[in-house]
Amino acid sequence: MHPNEAALRMKQNLEDGNPQMWDLFAYRIPRKKEEEADEVPEEGKEDIKDEEDGKDEQLAPHHYRTGDKWKIYPTYDFTHCLCDSFEGITHSLCTVEFELSRVSYEWLNNKLVDHKPMQRE
Repeated sequence: MHPNEAALRMKQNLEDGNPQMWDLFAYRIPRKKEEEADEVPEEGKEDIKDEEDGKDEQLAPHHYRTGDKWKIYPTYDFTHCLCDSFEGITHSLCTVEFELSRVSYEWLNNKLVDHKPMQRE
């Protein structure tokens, strides 16, 4: 599997008024650094631009513990509430830009875990 060929998304609610409930990505396959991209087919090597700001997509760094062992990585939206739950956090205090994210944080906790931390901005 190559970068941008597949995605694992959370099955949420595309009709919700909150964009944080529009089937967020749970896992991603990051692009390799150009010198490591020998396996990527030619059509996958072109620079991929972010539609909003025109910047190049973030390249995958060499991880300090696992190196290049993992080919997929969980997203923040997927792992934030799960890590809080696994670690026994009671209250997750966030800055105000996470206010819309609270709905998806609580949605995922309700679907997957018994211990449900409270997220507040």
